[in-house]
Amino acid sequence: MWLLLARRIPWPQLFAPALATGLCWVGMEAVFAVVFSGMIVSNDREYGPIGIVFSLMSWLIAIGVVVVLGAVIGLVWQERGFSLSRVLRRPAGRT
Repeated sequence: MWLLLARRIPWPQLFAPALATGLCWVGMEAVFAVVFSGMIVSNDREYGPIGIVFSLMSWLIAIGVVVVLGAVIGLVWQERGFSLSRVLRRPAGRT
């Protein structure tokens, strides 16, 4: 993020978006680790070689969603003043 933003935003302000993006990325990789192989085989059987391209395009679209969603979640997290320690200290019964 720091390089993509041409070093205009300092590291501390990028921590929340980077953390959110990282967590979304791990979630995406966990889902694709389970379903991606089957998706490629099934799309290959159903559509032929273009089915493999469909599967890869799904993965690339998911990467784009993760990058945008992580940045938005991180920005909202920062603007509302949430801190990780405050979130962890909140009692489970309160919303």
